Amino acid sequence: MGISGSIPPEIGELRSLKKLWLQRTRISGSIPPEIAKLQNLTHLYLFATDISGSIPKEIGNMENLQYLHLEQTDLSGPIPPQIGHLKNLEELYLSETYISGVIPSELGSLYRLKRLWLMHTSLSGHLPPELGGLKQCLYLCLNNTAISGPLPSSLSQMANLRELYLHDTEVEGRGLGIVWGYRSAALNSLNRSGCAITV
Repeated sequence: MGISGSIPPEIGELRSLKKLWLQRTRISGSIPPEIAKLQNLTHLYLFATDISGSIPKEIGNMENLQYLHLEQTDLSGPIPPQIGHLKNLEELYLSETYISGVIPSELGSLYRLKRLWLMHTSLSGHLPPELGGLKQCLYLCLNNTAISGPLPSSLSQMANLRELYLHDTEVEGRGLGIVWGYRSAALNSLNRSGCAITV
């Protein structure tokens, strides 16, 4: 698409806006904090653009947001813990960006989340036990990151998990059959090549 330039702060004045689709355009610059004024927004799609800078913590105030797609951008810096306030969020895609730091434990409060895609990022540290609170999560993609350490036993609470991607990480140790049970969908579909874990 031919759209280019930055997202103006004035976008926050579109208070009735419910869906903002700017994916696969030439927009650049940072995400203005004023975007959080869009309290009726349910879909925010900015993927495959030249958006850069950090994710504004104000996004955590967008209580009706259900779909947040920021993948394939130049975003960097940590994941704001305030994203854990988005109680209606169903999809969080931050893959193929430059985000770094650890996965905030607050993400475990996203009890409606179905898809969490964090692969191909600079995330590191251990998986927070609080992720076990994602009981509706179907897909958890963490491959090609520097995430390390054992899988928390609390992940066994993710009873609906269908697919788990851990290849090319530093995750190790605990046998997955012990965490989920040997017949779980997550274990059956696991792509675990390149990580030091056992079934």
